Amino acid sequence: MSPSSVFNPDRELLVIGVVYTVLTIIVFPIYILIIHALHSRKDLRENISYKLINLMNYCDVSQAFCHFLTGLFLIFPIFTTKVDFFVRIVGCTANTLWLATFVIMAVLASTRIGIAFFKLKATKWTIWMIIALAIGSIYIFLVWAIGCITQNFQLTGPNWSYDMEVKFASVFAELELVLCFPTLVLSFCSYILIIYSTYKASL
Repeated sequence: MSPSSVFNPDRELLVIGVVYTVLTIIVFPIYILIIHALHSRKDLRENISYKLINLMNYCDVSQAFCHFLTGLFLIFPIFTTKVDFFVRIVGCTANTLWLATFVIMAVLASTRIGIAFFKLKATKWTIWMIIALAIGSIYIFLVWAIGCITQNFQLTGPNWSYDMEVKFASVFAELELVLCFPTLVLSFCSYILIIYSTYKASL
């Protein structure tokens, strides 16, 4: 087999694959340093907000690994032809980790509002935080498990997307919108409220 037949004949996809791979290699040590910093300081390690932030960091670095594999899939298209089931599992895993960050963001935003306005302790878990994370974790696990079993995620060019030919894929795509947009609004509002509270306290 000649080298030219191993690498992607599409020059654009080949370049994108190399960029994916190189960028993720650069990102890994940065995330390791951030995660280590949040773990090593006791005041940060015990703070609920920073625990949630570090949980997001774990999701992000795991996503980065999936993007590293995506780069390899683009460089060597033989993966998508010979082990497409594995490629789809990687895509489903990356998407699920991305969704998990929205669940964490929602809990983090609510936690910050609770600390700023309802005098919640920054180092103590409340029952609603635990319940919210538990429900979110169950939802994320089900999305991942069903996605892996039904193979509902595919690599089309440089992009990951739901395979709409798979049963219920459109339902999961719509559920993402239901989860993502309210979470972004909640997170944005929490920052605005906290900034307003800080400004008001300084007057």
